[in-house]
Amino acid sequence: MADHSRPDGDRRPAVVASLRVGAIMEASLRIWRRDLRSLTVLAAGLEVPLVAADIALHVTPGLRSLVDDDFTLTGAALVVLVYGTLSHHFLAGLLERVVASERRGHHRPGLREVLFDLPWRRLVVADLLLTVMVVAGLALFVVPGVVALTWFSVTLPIVNLERNPVLASFNRSYRLVRGHSLSVFAVAVCAFPIPEFVIGA
Repeated sequence: MADHSRPDGDRRPAVVASLRVGAIMEASLRIWRRDLRSLTVLAAGLEVPLVAADIALHVTPGLRSLVDDDFTLTGAALVVLVYGTLSHHFLAGLLERVVASERRGHHRPGLREVLFDLPWRRLVVADLLLTVMVVAGLALFVVPGVVALTWFSVTLPIVNLERNPVLASFNRSYRLVRGHSLSVFAVAVCAFPIPEFVIGA
């Protein structure tokens, strides 16, 4: 994504002027290689509670037998779901902010800055809407779901970086992806369905 340059220290939302998939991938990989240790530790730290909960609920049935109350199990599953959603939004938001700041030549945001500055409510609402659209589309002969996944795949980064309202971010994503659908589709498939299939296999 190429955004208009701003003076260093400007905290206004970034404006994504165009979508350049190759440049984004290159910048992301460069940052990942450079900060491999710190990013891996952060990602692992966020995932540990999810892995522990998955082991407790699925791999070790004996632990589930200690809780006879279905309501308690449902509550625990809901907590895990909420934590997983928020932790993934935080990690994705952090990486998006780091890539955007480096491309603009600005200071890199810290963990605390990102934590308190992310538009959490809009991210969650946009994520829920996108999930419903993709799942419903996949149920309707697959193709509509694939189209939705492609057209709206950059909605969440737009919410994070541009601070647009949710529906405006969906529209912005469509306009940015238009003309790059094949490359965006390839990245989206590698980033979402394939890992989910591998994990679930």
